[in-house]
Amino acid sequence: MKRMKNEDFDCFLLRMERQFNGTGKQGEKNGGEREFACGFGFRIRIPPDFREGGKEEAEGIFWSQDRPPVLFLTPDRRAGITFRQMETEDAADACMGRIRQALQRADGRTVFYGSGAAGKNGDIPWLEYKSFAADERVYNLAFLFAAGGGCVMGTFYCALEDYDKWKPVVFGMLDTVKTTEEEGGYR
Repeated sequence: MKRMKNEDFDCFLLRMERQFNGTGKQGEKNGGEREFACGFGFRIRIPPDFREGGKEEAEGIFWSQDRPPVLFLTPDRRAGITFRQMETEDAADACMGRIRQALQRADGRTVFYGSGAAGKNGDIPWLEYKSFAADERVYNLAFLFAAGGGCVMGTFYCALEDYDKWKPVVFGMLDTVKTTEEEGGYR
């Protein structure tokens, strides 16, 4: 190990201060969370356990041709977060009702657990349900919010047995949504 000189010590202190005060890497917050902006008119903090997934990974997870354009995954791929811009002028609540109906029609085995509103202002409707993928039971949390002059749909999914670990993390993430709607900037 190289011996530290006096002038190096100042650099070391500044680096440690940035690390522990959450001003380290650009876009990172305390605990390794990073703020993500995908161009849909919002920013959100993504939990540190997730990394951005590519097109090939999305193809391996979503069998449908209509895959979400934004995907974050845990390294073991047992949990994921997706975002897509919806083409609708309806309010998020009305849109969530149609999503629930579509899910019921698509697979009669879907089990709905609850719904409500989240976010700092309680303006993000959500719906939680159990679905099935191959031999796995999957916990899902779908949520909607207005951003970029339209509606953004987000989904979180994980293996059903892991939902109690992830559910509070995802609701905490929803509290960090910032949109560009207010005064032409982020609120």
